[in-house]
Amino acid sequence: MSQPQELPTQLPAEGAGIAVPDEVFDRYAHLVRATLGVPVGLVSLVTTAGQVFPGAEGLPQPWQQTRCTGLSHSFCQYVVARDAPLVITDARQDPELAGNLAITDIGVIAYAGFPLHAADGTTVGSLCAIDTSPRVWSEHELDVLSHLVATASSELALRAAAARAEDATRAEHAATAQLRGLAEVALAMVDLEDVTDLVTVIAERGLAALGADGGAVAVHDLAEPNVLLSYVTASYGPGAQANYARLPLTTALPVCEAARTGTRVLVSDLAACRAYSPAMAEVVTSTGSQAFASVPLRAGGRVIAVLTAGWRAPQAFSAAQLELLEAFAAQCAQALQRLQSRDGERRSAAAELHAGDVARTSAARQGALVTIAQSLADADTRDDVLDVLAGRGADLLGANGCGICLRTEDGEHVDTVVTDSYADVRRTVQRTRADFPLPAIRAAATGQAFYLYDREQTEQAFPGSEAIYISAGVQASAAVPLRARGRLLGCLSVGFADPRVFSDEERELLTAFAVLTAQALDRIAARESEQAALVAASGIAETLQRSMLTSPPEPDHLQIAVRYAASATHAEVGGDWYDAFITADGLTSLVIGDVTGHDMRAASVMGQLRNLVRGIGFTLGESPAKVLAAVDRAAAGLGIDTVATAIVAQIEVDEAHHAAGTRLLRWSNAGHLPPLLIEANGATQFLEDESDLVLGWDPSIDRHDHVHVLEPGSTVLLYTDGLVERRGVHLERGLAWLAQAAGELASSPGVTVEGLCDGLVALVGDHLDDDVALLALRAHPEDAPRPAEAGPVRVPAGLEAAQEAAHGS
Repeated sequence: MSQPQELPTQLPAEGAGIAVPDEVFDRYAHLVRATLGVPVGLVSLVTTAGQVFPGAEGLPQPWQQTRCTGLSHSFCQYVVARDAPLVITDARQDPELAGNLAITDIGVIAYAGFPLHAADGTTVGSLCAIDTSPRVWSEHELDVLSHLVATASSELALRAAAARAEDATRAEHAATAQLRGLAEVALAMVDLEDVTDLVTVIAERGLAALGADGGAVAVHDLAEPNVLLSYVTASYGPGAQANYARLPLTTALPVCEAARTGTRVLVSDLAACRAYSPAMAEVVTSTGSQAFASVPLRAGGRVIAVLTAGWRAPQAFSAAQLELLEAFAAQCAQALQRLQSRDGERRSAAAELHAGDVARTSAARQGALVTIAQSLADADTRDDVLDVLAGRGADLLGANGCGICLRTEDGEHVDTVVTDSYADVRRTVQRTRADFPLPAIRAAATGQAFYLYDREQTEQAFPGSEAIYISAGVQASAAVPLRARGRLLGCLSVGFADPRVFSDEERELLTAFAVLTAQALDRIAARESEQAALVAASGIAETLQRSMLTSPPEPDHLQIAVRYAASATHAEVGGDWYDAFITADGLTSLVIGDVTGHDMRAASVMGQLRNLVRGIGFTLGESPAKVLAAVDRAAAGLGIDTVATAIVAQIEVDEAHHAAGTRLLRWSNAGHLPPLLIEANGATQFLEDESDLVLGWDPSIDRHDHVHVLEPGSTVLLYTDGLVERRGVHLERGLAWLAQAAGELASSPGVTVEGLCDGLVALVGDHLDDDVALLALRAHPEDAPRPAEAGPVRVPAGLEAAQEAAHGS
């Protein structure tokens, strides 16, 4: 062995979240000990700092309690570094391991460890069996370990997928609730007729919807322009309200700086407050908050007020949080401008008509913007967003059409969808290079906004654009970037039939509209990511399930065919399984089973039960009833808390049956649907001998064997309930259908046992309500050569050695 190479410096996210001890991985350690009969079973996670054991059973103290060691006591580090199994008969004889302290301190002599992988394929640990005496590991034991480590690795992947889905769901719900709360505040502002009432609603309800603990709204004193009049939220108490009711613009506070400069001012924590000014230290004492954001409210190119939000906890001020603050500030500015314009109307008779028009236009636009915000909050797809743009959006802006331009992941191209009014250019702009000569494409690629008066100005800035503008019927255009959580998504493109000069108010309106559109698109993308995570989690579970369903052996004149078909519903992956193996006594064993439940846990538990049945059935050397009873007791003792149905069957041939050319089917049924016997002539019958209780209910019950003589050419079909159960259809009808369909298929000329399974799955089609597992065994006559349709005899390479070892013990 070469010196181990690089070990991970830290665990992946799913590994870092595992408890030590961890109930699930302790169960894997249980399974290793119980199935292989070793003193110690371990699940280890390894980094450069050492190793921890989330799953452990049989370690001497203090290791069983502390659940960790340094690398000086680690064999598992070699498994991780090489991403390969490590199988050692006697570590004391191994030149590389002989000096490892695990030999003297923990008693590790024989070791068999397999790599444990995280969701991204990184090797993070080992599932291993340890013996305190020299041991030659059999092929069967290593096969069991390889299956167990596959399920353990899938457990890590499942946890990662579930965590991603939960995070995406939680973020979407929080964002949606916050957007709806702000939409309600915006709707309330439309009906207000007094500046004081408006400021109160902004401060008390708006800041609460933003998640702030308090804050203030400051406006200029008309009598003294260099003084700010502040409304402070009631949450900060009467003392703070009195102290900050009037503030000279020169005061060293963020609100005054924002009013003077027109820029946003952020103070993230207590240390930043103290560093800002002595006055800020007094604000912290007075309000109890330590993080503040002061955002100027702009209208007509000037600052008309400042919105300040405060939090008692430090704030990171993420891009998403700041975008929401700016969007709310834009809505507040619209509402405040409306009322200030109305007040100016009262003060100046000469400007009365103009001010009234501005106020009414602003109010109408704000109301329309609120309605659009609510519609966008309800949008489920990008097409829904485009429908909002084509309807209320175009009406609000006075546009003759709109488009959404989105950057591709590599930034090399821009994908564009447009309203039906621009159908003539849809194909031209559907996907373009990022340097395509259109202002909308440039804005989507670079984040630069464009407001262009007419086609002539556009053609001068973007040579080659005029023909597209003529086809679309566009003169003036605006292209406003779409940003969400600090990322440039693309741009909102708006076209107008006539030349147009864009006022400051119109640009602010377009910016607010773009913010709402970007938030809707980002929310939809987050939900699609969540759905993709759920589908990925389901795919992992199905992959886990299929990985357990290995190819069957085909001994002597027996032919075995198997099939597995997943449910048509992604989220419903169940615990159906089949298995076939040859025991240490040379008997062919057949297994069919179904774990209760339709989720990832059911698939994981299925793998554990399958390995128990396989291990116990191979080594026990008893009848099917005794195998199921032993599995039931082992599952209860190992804490595998589940309910499952199952059939275990064996094919036996004694001298009398050999002479008669027949075989004996012996089986035991734990609450499963009855086997179907298909004679060589196509006649069918269910072997409906009384079944016993399901597994996992009472491990103390007696279980019973049943027998039936198999004539040459007959077929035994084992199946799970997904093949015969349908919503609204009685089970008896499903069983009758199966008997008829299987008989007709089996008696059809040229249909092999493989064709029988394919035919049954094809008849069900893609309407599966549940997973389906099938196992069909055909007993070919022994007095003739094995038929070509059955293929060659196939048994595990290590079977003979394992049988010799079993009979020699």
